[in-house]
Amino acid sequence: DERFEKFEVMLMNYEKLLIDEVQEIVKKFTWEYVVVDEAHRLKNSNNKTYKFIENLLKTESIKHILLMTGTPMQNHQSEIWGLLHLIDPRNFDDLEAFEKEFDNGENTEKLQHLIEPYMLRRRKEEVEKNIGTKEENIVEVELSTTQRNLYRQALQKNASQASNSNYSTNNMKMQLRKVCNHP
Repeated sequence: DERFEKFEVMLMNYEKLLIDEVQEIVKKFTWEYVVVDEAHRLKNSNNKTYKFIENLLKTESIKHILLMTGTPMQNHQSEIWGLLHLIDPRNFDDLEAFEKEFDNGENTEKLQHLIEPYMLRRRKEEVEKNIGTKEENIVEVELSTTQRNLYRQALQKNASQASNSNYSTNNMKMQLRKVCNHP
């Protein structure tokens, strides 16, 4: 496709990568680096996105991959194995053996030592403690004419719905917030 002949970086979300046409375009290239943010979404080695990325790695369409996540795995060794398998499939090729060795929870230190070369970990005691408290500054700005009209319409619509006993005022607040944030 001529649209993709020259580019330095391609950004894509998980949903786009599930579209068959997009996958066909992605397969046409050899990727020097792939950086996956929110990589914990790939913890299930049976999902479609995981399988697609795994196949690109097998065919050497991806030379280097970096998985980033701030979400810890939830004590399921298969989740940790899934990510490690994408990073280093030669050393992490047997899920059953991995689970057998680490599933009982007795080899936690051994597992931490094993994954240390692949992972940057931040422990609670290493987090910076001298960061100041978050500060919020509220700058009041008058609503534009369009915003005022939309605000009035939202109030009138919500007032008619408010007589319904099942109506949530949270919905009204959300609608009014959207109007206020409207450019």
